[in-house]
Amino acid sequence: MLDRIRGAIPNLNRALIMPFNVSRLEAELAVQLGIPVYGPDPSLDRWGTKTGSRRIFAEEGVPHALGVDGVTTVNDVVAGIERILEGSPKVQKVIVKLDRSVSGLGNATVDVAGVADREDLAAAVRSLAPEDSNTDPSTYLAELREGGGIVEELISGEHFRSPSVQMRNSPGQDVEIVSTHDQVLGGPTGQMFLGCRFPADRAYSQLISQEAMKVGDRLAREGVIGRYGIDFVVTRTREGLWDARAIEINLRNGGTTHPNLTLIALTDGTFDPDRGRFLTPDGEDRHYMSTDHLQHPAFSRLTPDDLLDLAAAPPLKWDADSLTGPAFHLVSAIAVAGLAGVTAIAESRHAADRLYQTVKRELIREASRL
Repeated sequence: MLDRIRGAIPNLNRALIMPFNVSRLEAELAVQLGIPVYGPDPSLDRWGTKTGSRRIFAEEGVPHALGVDGVTTVNDVVAGIERILEGSPKVQKVIVKLDRSVSGLGNATVDVAGVADREDLAAAVRSLAPEDSNTDPSTYLAELREGGGIVEELISGEHFRSPSVQMRNSPGQDVEIVSTHDQVLGGPTGQMFLGCRFPADRAYSQLISQEAMKVGDRLAREGVIGRYGIDFVVTRTREGLWDARAIEINLRNGGTTHPNLTLIALTDGTFDPDRGRFLTPDGEDRHYMSTDHLQHPAFSRLTPDDLLDLAAAPPLKWDADSLTGPAFHLVSAIAVAGLAGVTAIAESRHAADRLYQTVKRELIREASRL
């Protein structure tokens, strides 16, 4: 197999491996093929854990959620909650996060409202609510003991949003912001990544970009190359200002990577991080709403060929003249899981949202006819 892969590469000197996530297996493959990996060295993966993220935020002066890292036991979590309550007595809920989890599935919520003493806190921790509905509290706590994690305040407030910044570091330590997004979250407590809107709201995109650059410069000094993302939460103060807190570093490609690369490939446009805008070669704005969770019970009646046929005609056809329309992915999942992915590209955020709703409505209509 390695010989076949090597033989299919026209020029080894101009080849690279670009995996979604870099483990020691990808590093070993790169060595055997004699080509580099475009991504962080596996020895640096600690900076992509929840504990590593918090430590970088603290050391680089990036505002982040009040909390404690390096917890493994119920007693650790209780002690962490006590420290949080000392710093912010009005906290009603806290989040426990497994160090190496993704997409919010390793999060669990603990309700600390009205707890009277340490014993009550311990009982609340043992009754925590995992974001993953397939995990019970005892299983979650066992995973925490094995892999470690953090506990931090659950930030809430008026106009709460969860944006992210995507970065790229070169081997020469150049740091670049490639995109900003407003994440679309769901799940039992609204912590699971379901999709994204691009670009992030300009009201705070520059704010989170400035903080992200501090992280990017630090990661460049650590030797990180390739793509990665930094998640934030933002809330608006009574004075109308936005307050941003960094949440975690995703030292890998993420759910925002493929829709952004799709937009670039279809439009040949560029992102201006200083203005928070993506412009086509003609200077026109482009926005998108993207998700891996375009789903409906009726979609399981459709086959991948059905979806591709629908995507070949209006209103689901990509318009190469106006550089607008939907681009589908995860097409093979439509019949198996009743879902697909779509990136709905339009001239404005509202137009992208409308296009997404049109796509969903049309697919439901066609599936219901079968």
